[in-house]
Amino acid sequence: MKEEMLKKLKDRYNPIESDDKIKISMLLHDYLKEIKEEDTNKIYVYCGATIVTENDILIVNRENPNVTNLLYWNIEQPTMINIPIEKCKEFETNNTIVYGDYYKIMSNFFIEAIKTNQSEAVKKIIKKYKK
Repeated sequence: MKEEMLKKLKDRYNPIESDDKIKISMLLHDYLKEIKEEDTNKIYVYCGATIVTENDILIVNRENPNVTNLLYWNIEQPTMINIPIEKCKEFETNNTIVYGDYYKIMSNFFIEAIKTNQSEAVKKIIKKYKK
């Protein structure tokens, strides 16, 4: 996230009165839509695997031999992306993949970035959630 975006969040966030996750979630909702993918830290939460057929999309285990796509959410953006299985190795090499509850990871990242700084937030998320 660009530093000016982080400054806007810090200016609106008062840790003395708003350490609850509801207020930070409301603040994030206002700003997430303004963050462009190229401005993120490229940290994605792995969300699952799918098999796409003519009639359906099935959520399956990643080890299923028929998997067609893997699902990821950038922790700084509110949308899930669907990566074809043949491009996943490249995607996972070029980005940081973490595992766990998306909303918890996203909230932890932004709270830490606001309270300290963005690079500390990145370090803590990677340390805690990367396999």
